[in-house]
Formats: sequence, structure tokens, C-alpha cells
Amino acid sequence: MNRRNVLVGLGTIVAGGGAALGTGAFSSVEAERTVSVTTAGDDSAFLGISGNSDYVQDGDSNTSEFVIDLGSYGDQEGDGFNENAKTVLNDVLTITNQGSDDSITIGFAESIDGSSSNEQTIGVSGVGDVTFSVPSDSNTLAAATGSNSTDSSVKVKITVDTSVSDPSDDGSIVIVADSS
Repeated sequence: MNRRNVLVGLGTIVAGGGAALGTGAFSSVEAERTVSVTTAGDDSAFLGISGNSDYVQDGDSNTSEFVIDLGSYGDQEGDGFNENAKTVLNDVLTITNQGSDDSITIGFAESIDGSSSNEQTIGVSGVGDVTFSVPSDSNTLAAATGSNSTDSSVKVKITVDTSVSDPSDDGSIVIVADSS
């Protein structure tokens, strides 16, 4: 066997071994890093959420939740919503883009990973279906710091449908702010 054939054979073996075993680059790395995240209350967060009617009260200060009490409104004499009817409550919540990113789209979703829509319905035992919605023509918010700061907020409307005898599962509302 001549020397040239031996070199070609060894070269073929090395190339084949490299293809089978990879190029020597790594396939995973584990590295420890620190991360700093700052949180803020709803009134001063990048996505500000405020209640603007007598239906909304501040909830538990530890969870920053709102309490939306649909059973009472100011000094009214009535006891609740009409049976077998739909009642619309306008401007119950205000969502404001308080960050610097323009074109934040606001919607609702079943989960933070899901696609969002302009409304989300939850069931409330003993009441019916309650739908939270934002107008589709004004759910894209400008940055509050920009020249279009008047377009930085959207109002949330709530519709109470007491004609639903067996409301959907009780749940929570997920507000999605998408900047893409």
C-alpha cells in the first residue's frame, strides 16, 4: 500500500468521525448569572391599571388585586342587576401605557401564553357571565411619554349577562400587553 492511499484513508476516517461525533462545539452550557427585576404597584407600573368607578375598590395590598363589586354602587336603593338581562358598565377600569414603548396592544387571554382578544368572559356563580372588553379601534396604546400621550389609555367595559343559568367556569381575567 502506498503512502498516498494511507493518507487518503486516514483523512476519510477523520472526516467521517468528525461528522458522526460533531465538530467539537458544545451542545449545552450551564452558567450562573444574577437578574434584577423591579416591580411596582398598578398605579405606577409600566402598564398602569386603575379603577374609575364606584364598582372598583382596592383589594389586598399584598396581591395588588382590585375588587370589582358588581352588587353595590354608591347610595343606590336597588339590590342587584335585572334578571335575564344584559347590563353594560362603561369605563370600569382604565389601562394606561406608562412605559416608553409605542404601539402596545391591549387584550385579554385565557393565559399569558395564549393569543389575546378584545374580550374575555368569566362565570360568576349566582350571577351569570361577566365579559370584560376593550374597544377594538382603541386597544393600541401610544407611550405616555410620547407626543400622543392622549392615546395612551383605554377604558375597560364590563357586561353582566344574568340570562346565563349555568355560567362558565369561574376564573380570572388575564390582561395582555403585546408590543410586537
